[in-house]
Amino acid sequence: MGDGRRFRYPRSVRLRRGPDIRALLREGSRRRCGPLEVYRCDSPTRSPRAGIIVPRFGHTIVQRNRLKRRLREFVRTGWLPIAWGQNPVQEILVRARPAAYSTELGTLREALDSCLGITR
Repeated sequence: MGDGRRFRYPRSVRLRRGPDIRALLREGSRRRCGPLEVYRCDSPTRSPRAGIIVPRFGHTIVQRNRLKRRLREFVRTGWLPIAWGQNPVQEILVRARPAAYSTELGTLREALDSCLGITR
């Protein structure tokens, strides 16, 4: 599949630091799509970055980790390959809402694709 970066999720593209996340929440544009909220803004770095926020909302840690893994995989395979070619480079933050825990896998992916403007 050409470029080796395409299907990796290296640390350099992860939005991990608290100040970076707070800045994106404060300054980014928000879009709600069903059980998800996506914040996005232009990136100050030269690479796209993505973060995932999954609050517990009273669910077990196993359920929370499962949802985080699913969202991370959707970002890695759906948004990241497209994001490398965008200009200006963007940062996104995906935040799960309580309904995300009970949403089916396909519907969750469609909601994320809709928020990010991805067509399949």
